[in-house]
Amino acid sequence: MIYNIYIILNKQNGHKYLSYSQLPLNKVWQNTLQKYTTENSALYNTMKQWGTERFTIRIVEEVPEHKLDDRIAYWTEKYMPEYNKDVQEYNTPKVDNKASYRSGKRKWGYQRTKKPKGSPRHNVIKCRNVETGKLKTLHGWAACLEYCNGKDLKNIKRAVASGGTAYGYKWWIHKSNSDIRRPVYGVSKEGDVTKVFDSISDAMRAFGEEDRGKGICTSIKWHQRWKGYMWFYSVEDWLSLTIHSLLLCYKWCY
Repeated sequence: MIYNIYIILNKQNGHKYLSYSQLPLNKVWQNTLQKYTTENSALYNTMKQWGTERFTIRIVEEVPEHKLDDRIAYWTEKYMPEYNKDVQEYNTPKVDNKASYRSGKRKWGYQRTKKPKGSPRHNVIKCRNVETGKLKTLHGWAACLEYCNGKDLKNIKRAVASGGTAYGYKWWIHKSNSDIRRPVYGVSKEGDVTKVFDSISDAMRAFGEEDRGKGICTSIKWHQRWKGYMWFYSVEDWLSLTIHSLLLCYKWCY
């Protein structure tokens, strides 16, 4: 069974929505256009506010079912889709409330909250009971697992990624710890090892490049050199790093 992992992209600001489906892409888009006027979510509310012509949809990967969870996690970490995280916690009545809008008491669409200082230690996950509407805030996936009495966590993560439900609840990530930085280092063909940088951005800036991370990310993913180095996410300790570097040097030399 093959699934299409896809994104819906806001061409105006680059914000994304990530999900998956077995349906052809044109059917997924057709369903989206049918639902956005009546359902309440960050993506649909933005579509209602700005129009669907600002959005496009494309497949990022086709995967078998047994790899779906891992690849959803990969693409979520890569893209950090804004529309998967920012979900309204109430149903906005579809009325022309111009007076309250002009007074500033109420605004249409989802409202982006101020970025918190520092990164949260865990994802802040919220869920709403689909029958009672009761809202629950949970800190970390372990808390979600406990709240659902040890049921399969994969179903909750799928619900977050697809905007669906699991175990009678609508799930979404309210605040993400995705900004936690992963240390990286580079190894030259001669076996020289760079210092361990706190993040890809720090390493890029150290080499006089913009901190978008494309060069190092490409090196890590496709095992290509960037600035004369092969790049890796940092291992747990320097002993492992040294052994890893020696093995790479041996491979390149012989």
